[in-house]
Amino acid sequence: MGHWLSNTRAVEAVENGLGVLALIAAAVVLSAGRASAQQGDPFSGTWRMNRSASSFSPGPAPERRTMTIAITPDGLKMVTETIRVFSEAQNGGGVQRVEFVAMFDGKPHPITGSALDTVSLRRIRPSEIERKGYVRSEPDPVETCTVTVSKNGKVLTMRVNGTIDGMDYSSLQVFERQ
Repeated sequence: MGHWLSNTRAVEAVENGLGVLALIAAAVVLSAGRASAQQGDPFSGTWRMNRSASSFSPGPAPERRTMTIAITPDGLKMVTETIRVFSEAQNGGGVQRVEFVAMFDGKPHPITGSALDTVSLRRIRPSEIERKGYVRSEPDPVETCTVTVSKNGKVLTMRVNGTIDGMDYSSLQVFERQ
């Protein structure tokens, strides 16, 4: 009788152990799937601007800029947080947050926190995106932006050119993956 009881406990221990192993295996598979989906798109991730490698006209360059990009079922989601050199009074607290979600369909999608009202995206190739920016008062884009990721996936470069309210601006922004 003692032998039957010890076998039952052994079976329960194996079943419970296998259940835990199955849960661990499922978690590993799900995590790997999520990681490979992000790794599958070179733009996904958090990027911090390298201020010394970037240039802005007119200047000055922002004190700090961090951009988070995710590929979602609704399209590319980009959130950019910028800390400017200007005083708090001039910049509403010193932090600017720009956010949009857009499909790669060339159609305008809303953007918040920007002088632009909408943006459109086109994927030129896996490592290059073209973004155009629009304001309501103009039928044509007022800004063009080319975003590329280096072959090693560690550097993202944005080339921006635009004119808003008669003022021309441009920038070369270099970001490093975090």
